[in-house]
Amino acid sequence: MLKHTLALALCGLFAITAHPVAFQVEDNEKVITVIENGTPVFVYNYKWVEPPEGVKPMFRRTAYIHPLYGLDGEVLTEDYPSDHYHHRGVFWGWPRGEWNGKRLDTWGLSNSRQVHVSISPFSESADGPIISGENHWVLDESPDTPIVSETYRIEVHPSTEVGRAIDFTITLKNITDTPVELKGAIEQNKGYGGFNFRPDAARKPMHFTTANGVQAEDTFIAESPWVDVSYAVEPGGDKLSGAAIFQHPNNPGYPHPHYLIRHYAFLGHAWPGNTPYAIEPEKDVTVKYRMYIHRGNAEEGKVAEAWAAYVEEQK
Repeated sequence: MLKHTLALALCGLFAITAHPVAFQVEDNEKVITVIENGTPVFVYNYKWVEPPEGVKPMFRRTAYIHPLYGLDGEVLTEDYPSDHYHHRGVFWGWPRGEWNGKRLDTWGLSNSRQVHVSISPFSESADGPIISGENHWVLDESPDTPIVSETYRIEVHPSTEVGRAIDFTITLKNITDTPVELKGAIEQNKGYGGFNFRPDAARKPMHFTTANGVQAEDTFIAESPWVDVSYAVEPGGDKLSGAAIFQHPNNPGYPHPHYLIRHYAFLGHAWPGNTPYAIEPEKDVTVKYRMYIHRGNAEEGKVAEAWAAYVEEQK
């Protein structure tokens, strides 16, 4: 185990150092920025992000990562894309939750959303920083009545020559006396909603790869524990970078086959898919994912090898 020193400074800044890796975490009371050896890793938005001019106020949001950066500092994600204003970097949300006869739409933000409650004191794992906190799910019509307590834990690992791992743990607890049901989208039996990644569409074409090979067509189903998307570092360029979503082996229904794979620029693991999942009062459910950020395409970024190492870590 590498030894770390934790240096706390003013303005919410601290550094974790373990030769040759040095992390910084900056908190300006609106966003948290993680930096590794001078290169940004991601920005987590925990206070309100208001829509740009001309976009409806309903699309204001919190609780998502944007920008997510590649290993060379390139921005991988997009926020408020004109084709889907509700898409937002790396986020987790469900389009057709139900509570007390009312819809919960933390995906499309049509009538409900996540709101920030708290950020936990920064901490460190054996090799990198951990960002954690709590959000509440609320209806727009009753924003002072929390329905779900959502706690999250984001653990950053040091980069290698080809990739970087970021682990996400998301726990949803029903804090009411009425069941909360999570559902995927019912239109065309799509089933999407869950853990999501919006790449920058300006860098198309998108190249999707699963454990079974190239995924050339859009799909809602992929029999694979991971899916990768790679695309140009710069619009029109030949150099690629990208990111994969790994399912944790302990997730409900693992390996769950529902994904949202869209060549216009979207990748999501869609749990629970077309089978609703009920969270009973005072009960919770936890899902875990690893995002593996890499240089090159899936082969050059050694995604399959990174997946095998991830599984081995969980044993």
